[in-house]
Amino acid sequence: NMMDPETRFLQNQEARTAALRKHSKTNGSHLFWRDLRGNLADWRNRLAAIAADQTKYKAASDRQEALHDLDQLKNECKKLQKEALATSELPVSDLRLLHQEFATCAQQLHDARNVVSPPTRFVFTRYRVAWNERVVVGKDEENITLEDELQESVKRVSRVAQGR
Repeated sequence: NMMDPETRFLQNQEARTAALRKHSKTNGSHLFWRDLRGNLADWRNRLAAIAADQTKYKAASDRQEALHDLDQLKNECKKLQKEALATSELPVSDLRLLHQEFATCAQQLHDARNVVSPPTRFVFTRYRVAWNERVVVGKDEENITLEDELQESVKRVSRVAQGR
């Protein structure tokens, strides 16, 4: 089976090109995940540093600074997610893994926010009652805003508390 040298060269070149494409695609996926996991590890370390000590957020200024840092981390996480989804076409299994990774990050961010500023802390009872009594979100037919409704509820609660 004698092929002319040019045909043999072209077949070998096609085989090398196909092998190179396959290798670069696999290698590219490996590099993508390695870089992403490295970035997420750095992100998680910074998040853990913020949420590590609950007692240091007693002052409002410390809490505000920590919440600002958490907002920055949230933006960085969203940026990482956009970059990850904008990369080359990923298989469905990789997309599922990405979703799982970023859902975990969102939960960790939520937990850290609760450490810095617990949800039940610094809430006055009358405002909570007024908030729970709210009926309107946004504006209704009578153009009553949520803020107006909240003020009315606070007034009602105050009158009840004073015995009127």
